[in-house]
Amino acid sequence: MLGAFLLDGAFLAAVCLRVSVPMLAVCGFGAMVCGPITLSASQAIWQSKVPPELQGRVVRLRRTISMSASIIAPLLAARLADFHFSN
Repeated sequence: MLGAFLLDGAFLAAVCLRVSVPMLAVCGFGAMVCGPITLSASQAIWQSKVPPELQGRVVRLRRTISMSASIIAPLLAARLADFHFSN
């Protein structure tokens, strides 16, 4: 799982090395391949460690936390951008 995370990060960082459509396509494809690997490995670990009677609650809590982060991030990004670019 760690290897897939590192490879995913390397693909995302490599996009900045040279701006071109082929580089973007290769790095985008690589990042999209690594994503499901890390997510499925994470899900397998959670399912093996959490008792079956609690799995529904744990999965829902993990989903709620991840979705709330995607709601909060744009709000924080807007405030940070205003602060950074107004000075």
